[in-house]
Parts: sequence; C-alpha cells; structure tokens
Amino acid sequence: MHLSIVIPAYNEEKRITPTLDSVSAFVNNTDFLAEVLVIDDGSTDGTAALIQDRKESGEPFRLISYQSNQGKGYAVRKGMLAANGKYRLFMDADSSMPIDQAPGLLEVLEQENAQVAIASRYIAGSRNLGQGSAIRRFVSRLGGAFIRLTVLPGIADSQCGFKLFTSEAAAALFTNLQVHRWGFDVEVLARARALGMKIVEVPVKWQPMPGTTLSAWRATPSVLMTTVQVAWRYHTGQYCTPTEDK
Repeated sequence: MHLSIVIPAYNEEKRITPTLDSVSAFVNNTDFLAEVLVIDDGSTDGTAALIQDRKESGEPFRLISYQSNQGKGYAVRKGMLAANGKYRLFMDADSSMPIDQAPGLLEVLEQENAQVAIASRYIAGSRNLGQGSAIRRFVSRLGGAFIRLTVLPGIADSQCGFKLFTSEAAAALFTNLQVHRWGFDVEVLARARALGMKIVEVPVKWQPMPGTTLSAWRATPSVLMTTVQVAWRYHTGQYCTPTEDK
C-alpha cells in the first residue's frame, strides 16, 4: 500500500459527500495503490451510515467508528495507527485542501528525504481562494504567531489540516499523542522536531468551505493552552524519546 488517506469526521453528513466523491475518484484513477480511512468521531447524525452505505456499494472506504466524541486529534491518531500505507495523509472532511494536491506533498517529501510534509496557506506559492471570516483570519494569524514564538519557530502554518507522514514517522508521532482535540497538530510537529525529523512546508491552494462546526472563539483558548503545555514538554525534553506501540 503506497498511500493511506485519513479523514476525521464529526457530524459531517451534510458536507462530506463532495469530499467522498473526489477522494474516491482520486483513488480509482491514481497510478499507485491507496486506501481511505474515514474516522467517525462519535457523530450523532448520519455520517457513519453514509460512509457505510458507500463502502457497501464498493467504494474504497474503511470506516472506523466509536460512540462518544473524542476530538479531532484522537480521530486522526486512530486513523494513522490503523493505516497500512507507506505514506499517510490526513485531510479535513470539507476538502478545503482538495485531495488532488496530495501528489505534490508526496513528491516534495520524497525529493527532500523528509519524514513530514505539511500544507501551508502562508508561504510563497500558496493560493487562498476566498478569505473566510475576518475573525477566523485574525485568530489563525495570531495563533500562528504565538505557536512560532513558543514552540515551532520557522513553521508558517502549523494548523493547516493537510499533513503527510512516512509510516515510521506516523507511528512515532501518534502512538502516545496526548492532545486529542484542537491543537494536536502542535504536539505532532513539536515531537517531530524533538526527534530530529525533517519537516517541509508545501504551498497549496486553500478554499474556506461553508458550514464549518468550528467556533474560532471556542477553539482559540484551547489551542493556546495546548501550545503552552506542548512548549513546556518540548523545552523540558519530554518529546525526545521515541515512543513504542502500546
């Protein structure tokens, strides 16, 4: 298996169909073997049933579902550790970063001999097709600056939901993930830095999608508190030891 695509989903019944369509078409038309894992993070709508129906119709989806909502980080961790691919990508359920950009990340990861490739909305070559709300833009920029200052200097966009890992990196970074909700990306990248992994940022085209369930005001305090906790662990050497599967 060359590529595993992990899609965390929480109450995405009304938005996920275009993503499923595009990812299914990508997998069926690519020249390498790929799998798709959709992680239903305790949805209370018809998300799981929708995925199951499409799986039973022969589409290339694996469904992992559990009853209570655990958070996006937990869902991504589940998918990353259940995946079989040599490379493992997670993407958002709304396709704000379309799956057709995955080959670009794969190419850069291999060319740069890196372990982690992350999509970036804020570096040269990226294209933002729409601006989203002013509040979300402000919060994203402010949060990014705080993250760079405290724990991830040099990384322009740690929060973009389109990240690719080698299988070895995914196992090392997600096995003992402590942050299960907003801000888990910060811990993943901090651990990668601590373990000496090479992280490359790749410009992407990004388009904010309507219907998000994310509240900027609700998520921001959580991300900032998480960043402080991760910075403490990083600067005190708590991420320097590779983890073992449990």
